[in-house]
Amino acid sequence: MIPYWPAPVLRIGGWHVSAFNPLLALAVAIWSTVAIRRARNRGLDLEIFWRMCFWLVVSTLIGAHLAKVMMEYWPQFVADPSLVFRQPGLRSVGGVGGGLIGIAVYARFRKRSFAQAFQMLDVITFALPFGWIFGRLGCFLVHDHRGEFTTSWIGILFPEGPRFDLGLIELLFLIPLSGLFLVLDRKPRPTGFFFALFGIVYGGFRIWLDTLALEPFRYFGWILVCLVGSIGWMLTRKLQRRESGAVVSFPARADGNA
Repeated sequence: MIPYWPAPVLRIGGWHVSAFNPLLALAVAIWSTVAIRRARNRGLDLEIFWRMCFWLVVSTLIGAHLAKVMMEYWPQFVADPSLVFRQPGLRSVGGVGGGLIGIAVYARFRKRSFAQAFQMLDVITFALPFGWIFGRLGCFLVHDHRGEFTTSWIGILFPEGPRFDLGLIELLFLIPLSGLFLVLDRKPRPTGFFFALFGIVYGGFRIWLDTLALEPFRYFGWILVCLVGSIGWMLTRKLQRRESGAVVSFPARADGNA
């Protein structure tokens, strides 16, 4: 089994910084770097893409935080909704939902077509596993996703006994998933391919991973992610027939606004 070590903490004066926080920032930086490079290679308008990514990050963080509070502290939240401003934490399924809503709202208010938004979403999704590796590395270092007790070789020897570390298991999943994306990207893929693939594969993995958690089995959100990925695959096939291999670009608006 893997030995346990306390979560590393960086102390700067009176400030204590958990290892998760800088790794989360690194995850966002790597994700955005990969996404911007891919958007440039696809000939997208980078100014518009940057703006959409900004609102994506904002809506993702809001959705992840709301999901954490509402799913784990529902009675307290109902009694006092201001709990969302006092209780820290993030839950990834809420981040996925919040990000999708953020993109949809932005595209609606800026009058972007579905094809434009879908292509941008595919670029963003391609970059997700590469950044999220470091997010889950942070979870593993702080051990904030402890699972069931186990005698498996991959268990962590926590003080309370050997248990699964779900952050570690997901980290080990994301590394080959990123490699798979790189291999598949060697050939041209239709718009929406990686969005659909990520939704189906990652959503299915998270459904399984929830079976190793001590908390109540909350797989409904990840079933929805798989469903969204399946719908994305059908849309991908439809757009592929419509585009006939052409790349959809973001036309500039007459008023110059994004």
